[in-house]
Amino acid sequence: MSHAGRSRLSQPDTLRLLWAYSPTDPSNENQISKHTVRGSKSLNLLDPQVNKSSSLPANLLRKDFLNPSVKVPNDSTTYWCQTFKMPALAKKHHMVKFDVVVQPDSVGIVHHVLAYACYTPMNESYEGLGAPCFVGILPSEIVNCRQTFMTWAIGGEPFYFPDNVGFSIGGPGDPVYFVVETHYDNPQRRNDIVDSSGFAVWYTSELRSQEAGILEAGHTVAPSMLIPPNLASFQISGFCNDECTKQALPPQGITVFGSFLHSHMIARKIRARHYRNGQDVGNLGRDEHYDVHYQQIVTLSTPRTVLPGDAILVECDYDSTNVKRMTYGGLATKDEMCLVFLYHYPKIDLGVCTSAIHPDKPVRLLRGDTAGVSFDYPRPNTTFWVDIVEQVNWTSPLVDGLQALQTSSQLLATCNARNSTPLSSSSLVSGKTAPFPAYVTPLKDNRDPCVTSSAPPAAAVSFVVLLLVGSIRL
Repeated sequence: MSHAGRSRLSQPDTLRLLWAYSPTDPSNENQISKHTVRGSKSLNLLDPQVNKSSSLPANLLRKDFLNPSVKVPNDSTTYWCQTFKMPALAKKHHMVKFDVVVQPDSVGIVHHVLAYACYTPMNESYEGLGAPCFVGILPSEIVNCRQTFMTWAIGGEPFYFPDNVGFSIGGPGDPVYFVVETHYDNPQRRNDIVDSSGFAVWYTSELRSQEAGILEAGHTVAPSMLIPPNLASFQISGFCNDECTKQALPPQGITVFGSFLHSHMIARKIRARHYRNGQDVGNLGRDEHYDVHYQQIVTLSTPRTVLPGDAILVECDYDSTNVKRMTYGGLATKDEMCLVFLYHYPKIDLGVCTSAIHPDKPVRLLRGDTAGVSFDYPRPNTTFWVDIVEQVNWTSPLVDGLQALQTSSQLLATCNARNSTPLSSSSLVSGKTAPFPAYVTPLKDNRDPCVTSSAPPAAAVSFVVLLLVGSIRL
């Protein structure tokens, strides 16, 4: 293997495994048949989640939480929210593993599944209630369940908490109800899909020393996140600011042990960068070859401590060369996101720490308006942006100006508790504006020093080729 190949295999990025074999054994060492059976698969070869089942306790309990035969609407994108009640337990337990359950007929239709714990009081009659999310049908108590605690997307594998960490259920202050959000991707608008997918959880009465929490960081999901068409590279950034962590984290900080990077169809790279005292001190998650069809929670090889006053920058690189219209931030598969979900301990009240550029800035840029207009929080909806953006001739100076706004504009910050309420009225959180931090600099090209070609490093080392000589018998 080349130096470049070894370098790529030493990084916890997504790799594309190309495999081929012959259906017949070679007659001799000089006559090897053509490898006609071929395929490919995205993998993370360094993921330490493999073969973790041996560390699970013997008294493990399992419970499945499945959608009750949902008739999937014949829309291209549907988010379905289903309310469940936690297992009835006499005392606190720890969830130590979870996995998705996708029905065979729903493979390829179920794009991702999230579970949100409800930390606000819930009417008991809401148990089992299900309906499309985000369209004004569900009661506010369900809508406000926004503390993520289980995540899965296409290609994901079962997740095992570290041996010393569990997610608390059944104890004082633990959520009694939770909401499973299933994203159905139905581009053919089929009307014959009935789905019973969901989550399976494994839990135990043997409590572990640490209790897990999940922090969502990155770019606020908003239509003011704009990615022009026909570009090989465009970068979006979201920021969890130091003022939020200073107020929300305990003095000893939190220990991040896993990260789930999430974006949609045109994302190519995602990085969650960790800053302390204005210095980049490493990554909390990184994938230089992001594949929307292979998303998983990656356990950090070395857990990282995030202290009060630290900051987290989530960067996403997009390739829109095959897109003919503007791409907006949003919930649909054709829209984009730029997020990381950080699995950590101890459990804290902070649930969401994100930002978005203030909508005044792109409006002024697109209209050529030096005075601009002012909008109050919340931000304008998608229709507002389409009315403006689709009339624009995207010249290079305009694209460059929009890109520059990502690192020079005022930010609208979000610093919310697990129950979706703002943690503070500080000038840097909860809908207030703040400048993009001056100490942030773009990442340098991650070109391997042993790659002498002028081609990008991804072209040289992002594939692993596996040739199997002879037939395979199962």
